[in-house]
Amino acid sequence: RTELLLRGAETLAARGEYAAARACVECIGGTSGPERGRALAVLARTGDSAALSNLAVDYPAVLEAHPQLPPLSMVTSSFSAPQWRRHAAAWLAAGNPHRALVAARRAGKPAALEAARASLRLRRAGDAIQWAGQSGERAAPRFLVEAEANRQLAWGAAEAGRRNYFAAAVRAAETALRLAREESDRGAAHLFAAEGLSESGRFVEAAVHLLPWGGAAGRDGPRGRAARRGVRRRLL
Repeated sequence: RTELLLRGAETLAARGEYAAARACVECIGGTSGPERGRALAVLARTGDSAALSNLAVDYPAVLEAHPQLPPLSMVTSSFSAPQWRRHAAAWLAAGNPHRALVAARRAGKPAALEAARASLRLRRAGDAIQWAGQSGERAAPRFLVEAEANRQLAWGAAEAGRRNYFAAAVRAAETALRLAREESDRGAAHLFAAEGLSESGRFVEAAVHLLPWGGAAGRDGPRGRAARRGVRRRLL
Protein backbone atom coordinates (compact mmCIF):
# COMPACT_ATOMS: atom_id res chain seq x y z
CA ARG A 1 0.00 0.00 0.00
CA THR A 2 2.74 2.47 0.91
CA GLU A 3 4.59 1.85 -2.34
CA LEU A 4 1.44 2.30 -4.42
CA LEU A 5 0.57 5.54 -2.67
CA LEU A 6 4.12 6.87 -3.07
CA ARG A 7 4.18 6.02 -6.75
CA GLY A 8 0.82 7.69 -7.19
CA ALA A 9 1.96 10.78 -5.31
CA GLU A 10 5.14 11.02 -7.41
CA THR A 11 3.17 10.67 -10.63
CA LEU A 12 0.64 13.29 -9.60
CA ALA A 13 3.36 15.70 -8.50
CA ALA A 14 5.14 15.26 -11.84
CA ARG A 15 1.86 16.24 -13.56
CA GLY A 16 1.51 19.31 -11.37
CA GLU A 17 -1.50 17.91 -9.50
CA TYR A 18 -0.10 18.97 -6.16
CA ALA A 19 -3.24 18.78 -4.02
CA ALA A 20 -3.84 15.18 -5.07
CA ALA A 21 -0.18 14.34 -4.57
CA ARG A 22 -0.26 15.75 -1.03
CA ALA A 23 -3.43 13.80 -0.28
CA CYS A 24 -1.70 10.57 -1.30
CA VAL A 25 1.21 11.28 1.02
CA GLU A 26 -1.14 12.14 3.88
CA CYS A 27 -2.89 8.79 3.41
CA ILE A 28 0.38 6.98 4.02
CA GLY A 29 0.88 8.33 7.53
CA GLY A 30 4.29 7.97 9.13
CA THR A 31 7.22 6.80 7.04
CA SER A 32 10.92 6.17 7.61
CA GLY A 33 14.02 5.37 5.63
CA PRO A 34 13.91 5.76 1.83
CA GLU A 35 10.12 6.03 1.85
CA ARG A 36 10.31 9.12 4.05
CA GLY A 37 12.76 10.71 1.63
CA ARG A 38 10.42 10.08 -1.28
CA ALA A 39 7.45 11.44 0.65
CA LEU A 40 9.34 14.58 1.63
CA ALA A 41 10.37 15.10 -2.01
CA VAL A 42 6.72 14.98 -3.09
CA LEU A 43 5.68 17.42 -0.38
CA ALA A 44 8.57 19.73 -1.25
CA ARG A 45 7.35 19.81 -4.87
CA THR A 46 3.94 20.94 -3.61
CA GLY A 47 5.57 23.98 -1.99
CA ASP A 48 5.92 22.66 1.56
CA SER A 49 8.93 24.59 2.91
CA ALA A 50 9.23 22.46 6.06
CA ALA A 51 9.37 19.32 3.94
CA LEU A 52 12.03 20.91 1.74
CA SER A 53 14.15 21.76 4.77
CA ASN A 54 13.81 18.24 6.21
CA LEU A 55 14.63 16.76 2.82
CA ALA A 56 17.82 18.82 2.65
CA VAL A 57 18.80 17.88 6.19
CA ASP A 58 18.15 14.14 6.10
CA TYR A 59 18.05 13.18 2.40
CA PRO A 60 20.36 15.55 0.52
CA ALA A 61 21.07 13.03 -2.24
CA VAL A 62 17.34 12.75 -2.90
CA LEU A 63 17.01 16.52 -3.12
CA GLU A 64 19.86 16.72 -5.60
CA ALA A 65 18.14 14.08 -7.72
CA HIS A 66 15.15 16.45 -8.19
CA PRO A 67 16.32 19.35 -10.39
CA GLN A 68 12.87 20.95 -10.21
CA LEU A 69 13.44 21.65 -6.49
CA PRO A 70 15.63 24.52 -5.19
CA PRO A 71 19.39 23.87 -5.17
CA LEU A 72 20.74 22.17 -2.07
CA SER A 73 23.14 25.06 -1.44
CA MET A 74 20.21 27.47 -1.20
CA VAL A 75 18.43 25.38 1.44
CA THR A 76 21.54 24.68 3.53
CA SER A 77 22.49 28.36 3.73
CA SER A 78 20.35 28.77 6.84
CA PHE A 79 21.28 25.50 8.58
CA SER A 80 22.03 25.45 12.30
CA ALA A 81 24.83 23.31 13.79
CA PRO A 82 22.41 20.46 14.71
CA GLN A 83 21.06 20.47 11.17
CA TRP A 84 24.58 20.33 9.73
CA ARG A 85 25.26 17.34 11.98
CA ARG A 86 22.21 15.47 10.70
CA HIS A 87 23.17 16.51 7.18
CA ALA A 88 26.64 15.01 7.66
CA ALA A 89 25.12 11.77 8.96
CA ALA A 90 22.82 11.70 5.95
CA TRP A 91 25.72 11.97 3.52
CA LEU A 92 27.47 9.14 5.38
CA ALA A 93 24.34 7.02 5.05
CA ALA A 94 24.25 7.86 1.34
CA GLY A 95 27.83 6.64 0.93
CA ASN A 96 29.44 10.03 0.32
CA PRO A 97 32.09 10.61 3.02
CA HIS A 98 33.56 13.62 1.19
CA ARG A 99 30.28 15.55 1.43
CA ALA A 100 29.79 14.26 4.98
CA LEU A 101 33.13 15.67 6.05
CA VAL A 102 32.35 19.07 4.53
CA ALA A 103 29.02 19.17 6.37
CA ALA A 104 30.56 18.01 9.65
CA ARG A 105 33.15 20.77 9.48
CA ARG A 106 30.34 23.31 9.12
CA ALA A 107 28.76 21.97 12.31
CA GLY A 108 32.00 21.92 14.28
CA LYS A 109 32.28 20.05 17.57
CA PRO A 110 28.66 18.76 17.62
CA ALA A 111 29.46 16.73 14.49
CA ALA A 112 32.98 15.67 15.46
CA LEU A 113 32.06 11.98 15.47
CA GLU A 114 30.46 12.26 12.03
CA ALA A 115 33.70 13.90 10.84
CA ALA A 116 35.66 11.05 12.42
CA ARG A 117 33.54 8.42 10.70
CA ALA A 118 33.86 10.21 7.37
CA SER A 119 37.63 10.36 7.84
CA LEU A 120 37.69 6.61 8.50
CA ARG A 121 35.87 5.92 5.26
CA LEU A 122 38.37 8.11 3.47
CA ARG A 123 41.20 6.14 5.13
CA ARG A 124 42.40 9.20 7.04
CA ALA A 125 42.83 7.39 10.34
CA GLY A 126 44.96 10.05 11.99
CA ASP A 127 42.33 12.69 11.27
CA ALA A 128 39.65 10.35 12.62
CA ILE A 129 41.45 10.06 15.96
CA GLN A 130 41.76 13.84 16.21
CA TRP A 131 38.07 14.35 15.41
CA ALA A 132 37.02 11.67 17.91
CA GLY A 133 39.04 13.40 20.61
CA GLN A 134 37.49 16.76 19.76
CA SER A 135 34.03 15.30 20.32
CA GLY A 136 34.76 15.07 24.04
CA GLU A 137 32.24 12.24 24.32
CA ARG A 138 32.58 9.51 26.93
CA ALA A 139 30.50 6.92 25.14
CA ALA A 140 31.17 3.71 23.27
CA PRO A 141 30.80 5.10 19.71
CA ARG A 142 33.68 7.53 20.23
CA PHE A 143 36.05 4.76 21.40
CA LEU A 144 34.94 2.37 18.68
CA VAL A 145 35.95 5.02 16.15
CA GLU A 146 39.35 5.28 17.84
CA ALA A 147 39.71 1.48 17.87
CA GLU A 148 38.97 1.30 14.17
CA ALA A 149 41.31 4.19 13.38
CA ASN A 150 44.17 2.53 15.22
CA ARG A 151 43.35 -0.71 13.45
CA GLN A 152 43.68 1.06 10.09
CA LEU A 153 46.97 2.61 11.18
CA ALA A 154 48.23 -0.78 12.34
CA TRP A 155 47.57 -2.49 9.04
CA GLY A 156 49.21 0.39 7.17
CA ALA A 157 52.30 0.51 9.39
CA ALA A 158 55.59 -1.29 9.09
CA GLU A 159 55.76 -4.43 11.19
CA ALA A 160 57.91 -2.75 13.84
CA GLY A 161 55.27 -0.11 14.58
CA ARG A 162 52.21 -2.27 14.12
CA ARG A 163 52.13 -3.61 17.67
CA ASN A 164 51.78 -0.11 19.20
CA TYR A 165 48.76 0.69 17.05
CA PHE A 166 47.11 -2.62 17.86
CA ALA A 167 47.73 -1.97 21.56
CA ALA A 168 46.00 1.41 21.21
CA ALA A 169 43.12 -0.27 19.37
CA VAL A 170 42.74 -2.76 22.22
CA ARG A 171 42.70 0.01 24.83
CA ALA A 172 40.04 1.91 22.93
CA ALA A 173 37.99 -1.25 22.38
CA GLU A 174 38.12 -2.18 26.06
CA THR A 175 37.02 1.33 27.02
CA ALA A 176 34.14 1.06 24.54
CA LEU A 177 33.22 -2.29 26.06
CA ARG A 178 32.93 -0.76 29.53
CA LEU A 179 30.73 2.04 28.22
CA ALA A 180 28.64 0.13 25.68
CA ARG A 181 24.89 0.07 26.12
CA GLU A 182 23.94 -1.56 22.83
CA GLU A 183 24.64 -5.17 21.92
CA SER A 184 26.09 -4.22 18.54
CA ASP A 185 28.57 -1.88 20.24
CA ARG A 186 29.60 -4.61 22.69
CA GLY A 187 30.04 -7.06 19.85
CA ALA A 188 32.20 -4.67 17.83
CA ALA A 189 34.30 -3.86 20.89
CA HIS A 190 34.91 -7.55 21.64
CA LEU A 191 35.99 -8.24 18.08
CA PHE A 192 38.23 -5.19 17.79
CA ALA A 193 39.89 -6.22 21.05
CA ALA A 194 40.21 -9.84 19.92
CA GLU A 195 41.87 -8.84 16.65
CA GLY A 196 44.31 -6.46 18.32
CA LEU A 197 45.25 -9.01 20.98
CA SER A 198 45.70 -11.86 18.52
CA GLU A 199 47.85 -9.72 16.22
CA SER A 200 49.97 -8.89 19.31
CA GLY A 201 50.44 -12.57 20.09
CA ARG A 202 48.15 -12.50 23.15
CA PHE A 203 45.98 -15.39 21.97
CA VAL A 204 44.52 -16.50 25.30
CA GLU A 205 43.28 -12.97 26.05
CA ALA A 206 41.92 -12.71 22.51
CA ALA A 207 39.98 -15.94 22.97
CA VAL A 208 38.23 -14.50 26.03
CA HIS A 209 36.72 -11.80 23.83
CA LEU A 210 35.48 -14.40 21.37
CA LEU A 211 33.90 -16.73 23.92
CA PRO A 212 30.46 -15.04 23.88
CA TRP A 213 30.20 -16.07 20.23
CA GLY A 214 31.82 -19.50 20.47
CA GLY A 215 30.06 -22.32 18.65
CA ALA A 216 27.17 -22.27 16.21
CA ALA A 217 24.62 -21.26 18.85
CA GLY A 218 26.63 -18.20 19.76
CA ARG A 219 27.31 -17.19 16.18
CA ASP A 220 23.68 -17.54 15.17
CA GLY A 221 22.13 -16.18 18.35
CA PRO A 222 21.07 -12.59 19.02
CA ARG A 223 24.47 -11.53 20.39
CA GLY A 224 26.35 -13.06 17.48
CA ARG A 225 24.10 -11.39 14.94
CA ALA A 226 24.38 -8.07 16.77
CA ALA A 227 28.16 -8.39 16.82
CA ARG A 228 28.29 -8.98 13.09
CA ARG A 229 26.01 -6.00 12.47
CA GLY A 230 28.28 -3.83 14.58
CA VAL A 231 31.38 -5.01 12.80
CA ARG A 232 29.85 -4.57 9.37
CA ARG A 233 29.05 -0.94 10.26
CA ARG A 234 32.57 -0.26 11.48
CA LEU A 235 35.08 -2.51 9.73
CA LEU A 236 35.53 -0.75 6.40
